[in-house]
Amino acid sequence: MFAAVEIRKKNAGIFALAALAGILILFAFYSPWKSAGGDLISDGSFETAESTEQWTGWSERAERLAGAGYKNSTGIKLTASPGKRGDLYITVTNLAGCDAFIAIARARTEGEMIIDDSGWRLPRGIFFYRTAAGRGIWSENHTFFRLDKPVRWKKYSEVFPVVRDTVDARLHLQNLAPGGVLYVDDVSLIPAHRRTSATPVFTGALLLWAAAFIYALRACAPWKKRGGMLMTAIALLIVLGSAVPGRVLDRGIHVVASFVQHPAEVVTPAKMPSKDAHGDRASPAASAVLKPPPPEKTPLKSQTLYGNRIVGTVHLHGHFILFTLLAAVSAFSWRTLLPVAGGLLIFSAAVETLQLMIPDRGASLSDFWINIAGCSAGLILYTGALLTYLFIRSIFRAVNFSRAKIAK
Repeated sequence: MFAAVEIRKKNAGIFALAALAGILILFAFYSPWKSAGGDLISDGSFETAESTEQWTGWSERAERLAGAGYKNSTGIKLTASPGKRGDLYITVTNLAGCDAFIAIARARTEGEMIIDDSGWRLPRGIFFYRTAAGRGIWSENHTFFRLDKPVRWKKYSEVFPVVRDTVDARLHLQNLAPGGVLYVDDVSLIPAHRRTSATPVFTGALLLWAAAFIYALRACAPWKKRGGMLMTAIALLIVLGSAVPGRVLDRGIHVVASFVQHPAEVVTPAKMPSKDAHGDRASPAASAVLKPPPPEKTPLKSQTLYGNRIVGTVHLHGHFILFTLLAAVSAFSWRTLLPVAGGLLIFSAAVETLQLMIPDRGASLSDFWINIAGCSAGLILYTGALLTYLFIRSIFRAVNFSRAKIAK
C-alpha cells in the first residue's frame, strides 16, 4: 500500500513537470496575435530627420540626438527637472480592422530619479485608447514600460487589445520624474489580429494545467496530514488569486484599500479622474460618498496611488507572505524538508505558468523569485522553530533527569 502511494506521488510529479514544460514551450513559440499590417511608425529608429514629423511635443526636454539611441545610434532623449518634463506622443486615428496594437520600444534611464508617492511620475511608455469626447480609458492596462531606477538598454513589448466605443489611441513616451534622463529608440506600433486558434490553444493549456494540479493534489492528499487542511487552503487561495483576471483583482484591491482607510466611503475605481497637464490622469475620486468630507480632508492613499503603488505592494507582499505560510505549514505537515522544497519549487513555477493563460496576467520571473524567497523564509522559519523547540526540550529533560537523580 505504501509503495503504491509513493509510486502515485512520483507519477504525479513527473506528469506535473511534463505539463509545465509543455505549456512553457508552447507559449515560448506561440503568440495569440498576428500582424494586421505594417508598422504605423515610419522611422522608429529616428535615423532620418523626417522621423520627427509623426511625433508631437518636441522641445528642449524632448530631443532627437545622435548617440542617444541603442548602440550609440540616433535616438530620443527625454529630460526632466522639477516642473519641466519631456513628453512625446503620436496619435492613432484609425482603429478599424484590427483587434489590438503591439507597442515595442527600447529604453534606458540614467541620473538621479526621485520617485514620489503618485507612482506614475516616472520615465515610462504608455498606450491608451480615447473616447469620442477625448477621454482616455485608464481602467485598462496602458503601460508597456515604467522605469523607477537607472537601467541599461532593454526591449519592452506589450499588447493592447482595442477597447469598445473608442475612436483613437495615443502612444506617449514620457519622463515625468522630477529628475533623470530617459533614452528611447527602436519604437514600433503594429496593428494585430487575434488568431482563430487562440481560444482552443488557451483552453487546452488551461485544462492540461488543471489536470496536472488535480492529479498532484489527489496523489499527495495533503489534507490527511497534520495541519494539512490549512496547507490545502493556502495552496488553493494562491491558485485562485493567480486565476483571477488582472483587472478584476486590481479593482478588488482598490475597493478593499479604500474601505479600510475610510469605511464610510465607497470608492468605485471605474470612475476615472480628469486629465492633468502632463497627459495623464490625476487620482480617482469617490463615486459615492455617504457623508460629505470636510474641505481640508486629504485624499485616500488608495486613490493617490491608483493603478500603481498599492497594487504593486499588495502583489509583492501577498506573494511573499502566502508562500512563506505555505512553506512553513508544509514543512510542519511533512517533516521532510528536501521533498517539501522540491514540491514548493514546482508549485511556484506552476502558479506563474497558470498566469500565462489568464486575461490581463502574465508569467513573471521576478514574481517567481519572490515566491522562492517566501518558500525559503517559510522553511527557515520552520527549521528555526523546530531547533528552538528541540533545544528547550533538551534543557527540560536535563533538568528533570537531574532532579530525579537527586531525589534518589
